[in-house]
Amino acid sequence: MPRRGPTLSKGEPIFKDRKSAIITISVVAALIIFAVVAIDRTSVNRFNKLFRQAHSYQEEALQAIQARFDFTKTVAKILDEEGVAHELTPLVVGEFTAFSTSEISERYVAIDTELAALQRAYYEKPFYKRLAPYYEEIYRCELELIDALSEYNHYAEYFNADIKAFPGILTARRLELVAFSFFDFGSALKSRP
Repeated sequence: MPRRGPTLSKGEPIFKDRKSAIITISVVAALIIFAVVAIDRTSVNRFNKLFRQAHSYQEEALQAIQARFDFTKTVAKILDEEGVAHELTPLVVGEFTAFSTSEISERYVAIDTELAALQRAYYEKPFYKRLAPYYEEIYRCELELIDALSEYNHYAEYFNADIKAFPGILTARRLELVAFSFFDFGSALKSRP
């Protein structure tokens, strides 16, 4: 007796006829397509949520950095009025929004170093009383920044890891998602002025 089509280990055919083979293959293909679409939709929703959260905390961090730059400009202006030589002015010149994350990080660390040196050098000088409120505001900005950066790093790391892992990498490539970049303030946040 001739056998038709693929068989199982006992020699029985997998499908009893061509119609059942087509139906079974169609159902399996439909389930696979449904699973792929569902996984993609889930990935898109997850990426959107992570992106919004990371972006929100990134904006908070940038606002704190901008406020710190603004207070530093005022400190530089007071130092100019007092005739004190300093290196703050070139560090706070330019449109803040035009800087990249790495440029912001470099300027931040340089500003921190200069502010700390100025504070140590002129703490006992009479004109320091004019600077003290601005140093306190700079410190307040630092505290806001620490909280915002902690949350930003959490969501950005999760987002960045997710766009590199399967199955998210497929969706990330399709949507052309780009990883978040991180601020690198190093020890600046540990030795605030």
